[in-house]
Amino acid sequence: MAVVFLLAASAGSNAVAHRGFDLADVRGRYLFSFDREIVGAGPVPLPVAASGYLVADGNGSIYEARRTISSPFGVVTEAFTCTLTLMVDADGMGSAECELDEAQSGMPSIETFDFVITRDRQSFRFVGTTPGLVVSGSGHR
Repeated sequence: MAVVFLLAASAGSNAVAHRGFDLADVRGRYLFSFDREIVGAGPVPLPVAASGYLVADGNGSIYEARRTISSPFGVVTEAFTCTLTLMVDADGMGSAECELDEAQSGMPSIETFDFVITRDRQSFRFVGTTPGLVVSGSGHR
């Protein structure tokens, strides 16, 4: 469940012509939160919520992250790092595949997401694309 969505290190001015997005826009420290449901773990989907932070290097890696996850099973705070395969289109749409160093028991070790970076490069919205997990959330610098 590594939430792997990031923003630009520098904000653009609305008065200046908009430049396209690229991988370098995914750099720095980001705060995030999300809600999700785990589908197929029982007769009804299980709700899960999380918040935390992550630090990205602008080259497709998250080298520091921490999150607190709340679920019907309890509350867990964990540190994680992940190897990230990240793509960012010129329009700010992107996708991420995150291979977790240590996945929680019963959870996938690879999580995938689609996201969009806002024009000012200060926030993002994302949805999970990992089968069996329904995730949506946001983050900001």
